[in-house]
Amino acid sequence: MTAPELSERERALIAETWSFRGHAERSATLRFQRLARELRECGASPIVIELAEAAIEDERRHALLCDSVAGAYSEAGREPSCDVRTPSPLGPSGLEHADRLLFEVVAFCCFTETLNTAMLIETLKHTEEREIRQTLQEILRDEVQHSRLGWAHLADARARGRGAFLGQSLPFMFETSDVEAIFVEDSRRDDPRLAFYGELSRAQRVGIFCAAVRDVVFPGLEAQGVATEVGRAWLQERGIELGA
Repeated sequence: MTAPELSERERALIAETWSFRGHAERSATLRFQRLARELRECGASPIVIELAEAAIEDERRHALLCDSVAGAYSEAGREPSCDVRTPSPLGPSGLEHADRLLFEVVAFCCFTETLNTAMLIETLKHTEEREIRQTLQEILRDEVQHSRLGWAHLADARARGRGAFLGQSLPFMFETSDVEAIFVEDSRRDDPRLAFYGELSRAQRVGIFCAAVRDVVFPGLEAQGVATEVGRAWLQERGIELGA
């Protein structure tokens, strides 16, 4: 397929997408640095610590890859954002340290990284631009491992009798992950031509979220004995239907 011609506005949209991703990857680098340290201190399993430490370098590399794509689609090139602060620990107040850490690992890895993986898989189905496709493939290989980190730590915690509180904490997890932003009306990327360059329409993003939560995240939590009814109710109250 011949690459569709892009307007200046469309090129700016693609640059915006990858600039946002680059910032997110730098933030994730700093989060994994802290998580790796805290996981070592709390006596997490060796495989979990190994995956967390590997994720630090993964995210650094991802940020540079994102910078490259963003720069290629920006008229004046795009300087990476340096205003990235170490993300604050995630978790409801009142949790002891081991449970707060478990919440953050589940929120960031079991939920966010699993959702990122699903988004990348779907994006790759439609992307034909060579550099963007290669970049997506490289990032995807690592995101799968970052998701695996979360599920491994959750399984280990549940085996030790920890983590039952997570079911009641799912609304807090969704709120801190800014789930509702996925459902905001935004048609700027709905032109099918942009799929060639790795852009997802709003309908695609919503569909991927619902499928990932319905088919991966909730079943994964339930398999570890974490109830999901409160999380399902929170989504339904906001008109978010996961479907059959």
